[in-house]
Amino acid sequence: MSIYCEARNFAEKFIDPCSKKVDEEGVFPVEAFAEIKNRIFNSLIPKEQGGLGLGNSGACGSLSRFCQK
Repeated sequence: MSIYCEARNFAEKFIDPCSKKVDEEGVFPVEAFAEIKNRIFNSLIPKEQGGLGLGNSGACGSLSRFCQK
């Protein structure tokens, strides 16, 4: 599975279900932050240090999937 598909699947599982509440209340669920940290923010960390090693363009590309439906 590509990083883009993984990012979209992540958004569907953790972001989409709470997006209406986030828009209405302006509060983002803490649980989703933990998942974002573990799955997405590690994209810039080199593989040899436990990250995904995607670099700037790969990280930006995967994050852009959060904005697509």
